[in-house]
Amino acid sequence: MNNFNAKYIKISSKYLQEKLDMLDSKVKNIYVLEKKKESKLHRLMSNIFKS
Repeated sequence: MNNFNAKYIKISSKYLQEKLDMLDSKVKNIYVLEKKKESKLHRLMSNIFKS
């Protein structure tokens, strides 16, 4: 019923990987996500509904 062939996906991913390898770019900016601080109201409400 579903005769999906991943041939074109494989070809395009190979092409894109070759282009990325040719660029040989290095990461300049690395973003570090900080853990969001929990507000007092949120802690209070979660403690009320937790029990």
